[in-house]
Amino acid sequence: MTDDHQRRHSGPLALVAVALLVVSGCAGSAPEREGAGPSSSTTVTAGPTESFAPSTGSTSSTTTGDDATTDLGGACTDDGPVPPAGASDVTEVAADVDGDGRDDRVASYRRADGTGRLGVALAAGGTAAVDASDAGGLEGPTPPRALGGADLGGDGETVLAVTSAGASVVVVGLFQFVECSLARVTAPSGQTFALPVGGGVTHADGISCAGGELVARSAMSSDGETFATEDTHYRVDGNTLVQIRSTRGTLARPGDAAALDRYSTLDCPTLERGLGG
Repeated sequence: MTDDHQRRHSGPLALVAVALLVVSGCAGSAPEREGAGPSSSTTVTAGPTESFAPSTGSTSSTTTGDDATTDLGGACTDDGPVPPAGASDVTEVAADVDGDGRDDRVASYRRADGTGRLGVALAAGGTAAVDASDAGGLEGPTPPRALGGADLGGDGETVLAVTSAGASVVVVGLFQFVECSLARVTAPSGQTFALPVGGGVTHADGISCAGGELVARSAMSSDGETFATEDTHYRVDGNTLVQIRSTRGTLARPGDAAALDRYSTLDCPTLERGLGG
């Protein structure tokens, strides 16, 4: 999405970027982030995803994906209803995933077979869906939960969704709509990129979105008082997360308590729902 593109949101622009429930208590250390490595504009798709070719104008129907696929004669073909019949644990948000200035409907859900999915129904017509399940190194089955979209420098808003959760940490996955397909955002290596949010007495991880960038924040301490911090800035290019820069610092309690709180929260003001939503 270009910088002068005006995004419109149908939901309230609350600080619901995973409203960040600053989770307390620690059930083990947070999963490590996959490093984004050297900057690259290579587009990589990891994991199973449905791809939908541009329409040729004819109308046909075949059975595939979540339901029957129908050529609507529009920009993208249709993969049936989002969510499909029999889906459970459904959450819905609005985001302009294709960059046309109109909000599209984004839904996370669990199919009848138990598979966690994230799907979009475009305002222009057409649907797409992708696997959204991610163990994330955390115990317990967790249905995916769509949080909303954020402008992270790509052509259309990047969708953030909770893909795993534990006692003190949740894992947020990033998804991008590219060429009529919804895909997981990956590191340039092609590995899935997921970010922990939360922490405990001696560590904290958070995410913020500002100025078309995503910032992954990390704070580590050996005594629970003085923390070494690192802020890593990224942008999304296609469905690849490209590292821009990284800065390091030191914060200490109690004087820097407010600043340290940012290191265990998700702060993306354009998101429509939070962890408790």
